[in-house]
Amino acid sequence: MGGGRSYLVNWTRGGERTDGKNIDLEWSKLGGARRVLTDTLSLQELKASDEKLLGIFAPSHFPMYLQEQLEGKKTVPRLSEMTVKAIEQLQQSEEGFFLMVEGGNIDIAEHDSHMHLAFGEVYEFEEAIRKVCFGS
Repeated sequence: MGGGRSYLVNWTRGGERTDGKNIDLEWSKLGGARRVLTDTLSLQELKASDEKLLGIFAPSHFPMYLQEQLEGKKTVPRLSEMTVKAIEQLQQSEEGFFLMVEGGNIDIAEHDSHMHLAFGEVYEFEEAIRKVCFGS
């Protein structure tokens, strides 16, 4: 789950791919129960099942957590929401699972020396850990 839709879909669907491929559609056809999620509401309404999920919620990078908070608008699911839903989904398997959770914006913020934004990203990661360990 994350962003990057423009790199996964053909230019005819608003993406940047010029090879004629739509990775999301190709993935959907691989067999078995699969679902592509594209917005926050579809993630929030998701009921745990054995479906394989592909969540593509933004054309490129997610907005910085702190910027969204200051602007008062939420355009993508939060890291904590995606993490909780991923765990709920993965727990349906009797084989166990490994989940790696990463917020990529901390790298961008630090490379640009925007430490206030980096701290916002750390807070968002802490929020995901807190919700997983202690609930909401």
